[in-house]
Amino acid sequence: MHDAWIGSTVAALEAATKARVAYVVRFGSAVLPEPTTTVQVDDELWFVIPDAVRAHAERTVSRVPGGTA
Repeated sequence: MHDAWIGSTVAALEAATKARVAYVVRFGSAVLPEPTTTVQVDDELWFVIPDAVRAHAERTVSRVPGGTA
């Protein structure tokens, strides 16, 4: 995931990727995210991604939010 996603909400990630954040591993513990959960440094996000949008989701999280870099 591109570092520029740090500080974004789970809702923003889900809207951009068309995938669901199933849970976040934060400080070694799994957390069920709320739409308002903010991505923090060292978070590990686990997604549920339909096959039809997998490539899109992977491209999206590898780039700056809203960009192509």
